[in-house]
Amino acid sequence: MLQSTTMKTKTLKDPRLDPEWYYKNREELGRRAAEIIRSGKASTLTKEKLAARLKASKASKPITIRVQVADIELAKARAEKMGLGYQTYLKSLLHQALNAK
Repeated sequence: MLQSTTMKTKTLKDPRLDPEWYYKNREELGRRAAEIIRSGKASTLTKEKLAARLKASKASKPITIRVQVADIELAKARAEKMGLGYQTYLKSLLHQALNAK
């Protein structure tokens, strides 16, 4: 879906900073957490793991790629449902795909 150039750009605040967002999405968040725990993928975040994640996040490089408008719009819609920015969402999808076994 293309937006008109005359349309005002609306600034979305990060819904994860809003306690109301957590309240409205509590059932889905609880369901996802339970699935992760049951699957055995949940683990304790230690200081060492956190430090490694922070170090890895700083070691990033900006890139430019061409993506179909429809794919970007779909990513934006899915990211908004998850309370994420679409670039963060796309980056996580890329990371998951590259690390899939």
